[in-house]
Amino acid sequence: MFNRHRFCLALILLFIQLIVIAEIIPAATTTLVTSQTDSLSGLKNILLESAREFIRSKQWDKAIGVYQRYLQVFPAEEDKIIRIIKVLQAPERNMKIENLGPKVNSKFQDYYPIISMDGNTLFFTSRHRPGGFGGEDVWATTRSDTGWTVAVNIGTPINTNQHEGFMTLAPDSLTAFIFGNYPDSYGNGDIFCATLEDTGWSEVKNLGPPINTGDFEGDAFFSADCKTVFFVSDRPGGIGEYRPRSKFYHPEYNSDIYISVKNDSGWNEPINLGNIINTPYCERGPLFHPDGRTLFFCSSGHPGLGDLDIFLSYRIGDSWTEWTEPVNIGKEINTVFKDWGYSIPVSGNEVYFASVREDGLGQSDIYLMTLPERLTNPVTIVSGKLTDTQGNKLDKAKIEWEDLETFKILGKTMTRPSGDYTILLPSGRWYSYTASKEGYFFVSRDVDLRKEDQSKVVKDIKLPKLTPEVVPPPSALLNVFFNLNQSTIRSESKTELDRFLRLINKHPEWKKIEISGHTCDLGAADYNKKLSFDRASSVIQYFIDQGESSARFVARGYGFEKPLVYELSDDARKINRRVEYTIIELDKELLDLKNNNSENNERNED
Repeated sequence: MFNRHRFCLALILLFIQLIVIAEIIPAATTTLVTSQTDSLSGLKNILLESAREFIRSKQWDKAIGVYQRYLQVFPAEEDKIIRIIKVLQAPERNMKIENLGPKVNSKFQDYYPIISMDGNTLFFTSRHRPGGFGGEDVWATTRSDTGWTVAVNIGTPINTNQHEGFMTLAPDSLTAFIFGNYPDSYGNGDIFCATLEDTGWSEVKNLGPPINTGDFEGDAFFSADCKTVFFVSDRPGGIGEYRPRSKFYHPEYNSDIYISVKNDSGWNEPINLGNIINTPYCERGPLFHPDGRTLFFCSSGHPGLGDLDIFLSYRIGDSWTEWTEPVNIGKEINTVFKDWGYSIPVSGNEVYFASVREDGLGQSDIYLMTLPERLTNPVTIVSGKLTDTQGNKLDKAKIEWEDLETFKILGKTMTRPSGDYTILLPSGRWYSYTASKEGYFFVSRDVDLRKEDQSKVVKDIKLPKLTPEVVPPPSALLNVFFNLNQSTIRSESKTELDRFLRLINKHPEWKKIEISGHTCDLGAADYNKKLSFDRASSVIQYFIDQGESSARFVARGYGFEKPLVYELSDDARKINRRVEYTIIELDKELLDLKNNNSENNERNED
């Protein structure tokens, strides 16, 4: 049977292609096209569909020609169309795209990849994949020397016979945000969380108000310091008219991106990111890079090539509502389809995404795209293992990091069950981070990223045990800073010294504490001994100025007599230049009293 609409569409497409190729737009064309359509709305749809077809086949010039013709007919949309044309006119970049292969992808739908911050674990969602629990399940694969391992279902309690999917993984890999159909849901979609324990993932918990409501909430994403969560909601009060996801099809529903900052009692009231990021249409998939500035998100309201394009914007200052104008990340990544469910690692020059392509293994596969340039500011991954001095792993130890120049605490995390830790530090600053655990001495390290970008820093840390059976305790380092050949304490040392004061105030039984200075091999021995003594004395003077008794401390200057590393390299010299503390005398009466109190408390608990 003759299909008038299809015949009309084919005819219009033919004429549009002729127009583009000839680079002419005769006035008669408008009459012909309009006569074959019922209205200007029909003409608009035909032109847009024609442009989509050219974009789909990467015929950029022809797509531009169609949009230019569209602009003549619909001049009121000039701003939007010009911005789309600029995306198409941009020089094409060379992108490497690779399918992750049969160990990850299946003949079923595999999508929504989430890469861990260290880049070694990839979580993703798969629908009706054999070995699952039914519906959508979360799967995981790890990176090995030979590539990705065979993906495994992460099991219960996260996966059920309903639909579940990871939305994000905290930088320390200890907390996951999940979207699922769990019994304690509030309404039309909620955000849940689970934590990684010794035995696996914990029971899933609803994040609760004020983040979850009776409306749709999803697409949650952690900031690098784990203090802020980004999420999407279609709740009333957003930018534009209230059009909930439950009543409107994509992309007609209106969803906005919000943030909520965590405090000691829970999550604060969410903040809408404002009308620079959000539009009266659909915003989804926020991804806030660990550089603390770059926001990736998807939108159907900003000018793009498809139903949902990926954009990036940069945060201005410390406000959550001030952003640079969003920029479409390009025709090589964005398509005419819904482009979301992506993940960008710390490096900023790769994108994990799902797509339906000719080289695919199934209904939807996961791919890795390598970009020719970095989209983000440099970030350093600091990682390592935390153990006691015997090499035993220490889980649930606290890691806290700060800016040494502003003294601002930037974030806190815990070591994983394996004793590993990971923190993310934007370049351009000087940082200190401290590991601590009840019953152990704290240990601090510093990372100076002001002059040199480093992609990774690996520092294993050993915490000396602080128990009655280890008396006196071994020497431990103080993270104190001095200028070259000077003994005046730099201001960056204040937080560390105050931390030590809090420690010794908890241990009045430490009657006499030696503060010792050490230098490297450079310089005359007598000079180094005096310099190291003067530095130890400066530390003690700081403690006295804070109200401590001078009788509690003794200064020693060892110069290069007790090096930690017997090498003459720059790295070895940096390690050997240090300040240490050692407990050299204990108050026996106070120690016995403390031990007796501890034993009584244990009996009461029993």
